[in-house]
Amino acid sequence: MEHINRNGFILHQETLVKDTDSLHYHPSYELFIVVKGSTTLLVNDKFVSAAEKDIVLLKPNVIHKNIGQKLHDRYSVHFTNAYLLSCFSDGLVKSLTAPFENHKATVTPGVFDQILNLLTHIKNNPHYACIHTAEILALLTDENNLQKTQFNTPPKTTDHILEYIRNNYAAISGLNDIADGVHISKQYLCHLIKKETDTTVSEYLNSVRINNACEMLRHGRHTITQTAVLCGYNSTAYFCRIFKKIMHMTPKEYQKIYGNVT
Repeated sequence: MEHINRNGFILHQETLVKDTDSLHYHPSYELFIVVKGSTTLLVNDKFVSAAEKDIVLLKPNVIHKNIGQKLHDRYSVHFTNAYLLSCFSDGLVKSLTAPFENHKATVTPGVFDQILNLLTHIKNNPHYACIHTAEILALLTDENNLQKTQFNTPPKTTDHILEYIRNNYAAISGLNDIADGVHISKQYLCHLIKKETDTTVSEYLNSVRINNACEMLRHGRHTITQTAVLCGYNSTAYFCRIFKKIMHMTPKEYQKIYGNVT
């Protein structure tokens, strides 16, 4: 595994048989670039298949997890909006990040080779990472460089369950609420989500809740107690415990670091 970490920029190169990531999200954009093999990512409530020359485009703070169980070589490129703004104008940054409105791009073989070449340049000289990252994004903004792609359609029931949780996370009081809401048994609900996502229903629900809590804390419109209630937690202490487990810091620490972000 190769790894480059600069302020606002991270580059990973890995070969994986099965990704053991938990559901997670981060304040950076991510380019998940499959060089060889294939995998599947859970992105919010969608399943995105990714094969050779596919690039999964992940916006900041999007819940995702690599759930594939096949051998694949990949690059993972992370960069923050502030990192790009340190080199380019606001207007150009908005243009360069426009492709992230889609979840996936498949480029032509020649363009994919250009992207690999730019990644090699970044590894050889990280000081030019911002410029080369912009060049990669510019390639993705040109529709002539892309092939038409579509989502890998997930089982209809699973898709409906995840969407239901994302839309009702604040009102859900337990597994029975979800099972009743999607009209299946609690046992089948747990079995199906674990089978399709390698994640429990509770883990997914907590990830959705804490993701929304982070947004509230960043904008500073509510106290920590109010945030806990608005995200579906009856106990502030329990909310803080789950928040720290997922984010590796307390809500107060998170608000101090990321608060008042517009």
